[in-house]
Amino acid sequence: MDNLSGIRNISQRLLICLWAVLIINPVFNAVMWFGPIFDTNNEFFMADFPYYIELPLDTGPALLGFLVSNITVVVASMIIWQLITLFRLYRDGKIFAMDNVNCYHKIANYIILYVFSGFAVGLLMGPALTYNLEETTVSFGLTDSDITLLIIGIMIRLIAKVMREAKGLYDEQILTI
Repeated sequence: MDNLSGIRNISQRLLICLWAVLIINPVFNAVMWFGPIFDTNNEFFMADFPYYIELPLDTGPALLGFLVSNITVVVASMIIWQLITLFRLYRDGKIFAMDNVNCYHKIANYIILYVFSGFAVGLLMGPALTYNLEETTVSFGLTDSDITLLIIGIMIRLIAKVMREAKGLYDEQILTI
């Protein structure tokens, strides 16, 4: 088995996994959200918020909170979609194409956006869940994983930039006689 066929085989397997994650992620988020929000006796899922909320929630705040929680799910789905696009290119034998560079650039941007969308969820979740109460709560935090993701996003952007330059040099070399 040569290197290209190995890349194609692994890419095909990863595509199956990525499609499964793309489909399961929003469904899992809905189950994890509505399970503890409406059923306080649920033994499988627990709701944990940085502030006190009386459970079960009314339908309005529960749906609004679910919409807010989907901000990061949408950004994660955008990352997964770009990975699907990238591994399709690899599966098709396109290893050093400009489309690959563009995928890496978008993945990096979406990873950085994911970190900031986590902040947005933290800021919006409190008002979404407590808007009908006497006191509205706002909360957000910065974790080690947020900083790590931000650094990874910046590194992938740099790799995309290097790949863009390498692709340009490769194209020039092909034209040189």
